[in-house]
Amino acid sequence: AYQVAFTLRDLNSSRSRTFRFRLRIPDYGADSLRLSDLQLGREVERAVAGPELRPYPFPGVDRRRPLYVHYAIYGLDRATDGLTDFHVAYELERPSGAIVRLLGRLNPFSGAGGQTTAVALDAARRSTGLDADEMVELDLTSLEPGEYVLTVRVDDQVGGAQADAQARIGVMD
Repeated sequence: AYQVAFTLRDLNSSRSRTFRFRLRIPDYGADSLRLSDLQLGREVERAVAGPELRPYPFPGVDRRRPLYVHYAIYGLDRATDGLTDFHVAYELERPSGAIVRLLGRLNPFSGAGGQTTAVALDAARRSTGLDADEMVELDLTSLEPGEYVLTVRVDDQVGGAQADAQARIGVMD
């Protein structure tokens, strides 16, 4: 955990105020498999080091345009040939409503309370590094407007570890 402080100053009145808070940063250097937060974007720009995602700060996205998702994987294990081998699954699910979830809790045999998968993609990757930068383009045109949960799940085929990350997305017309 890190202690962070910053000062805001009003140039008109010459008043300032200092804010302090504690910031917890995961140990991405640890030997365990971890994923960064999912960064959503609508445009990919060309850069010297390769394509860069322009972040999209709003929770609602237009379903007629592609949605790009960028994230990083840390702590992959290497096989005897020196390569990492991992599987990535992307699922975009629409959570069920509160009444359906309640019925599912009251009667677990009813089949209610689950989520409906709207988009599912799988990818297998091999790499030389213990970390990987990943970016995927999701086509949202077949989705109905509403709230969705994007889950990215990584399975390390060498070490057997699993990690996942989620983001909520509102799809609009």
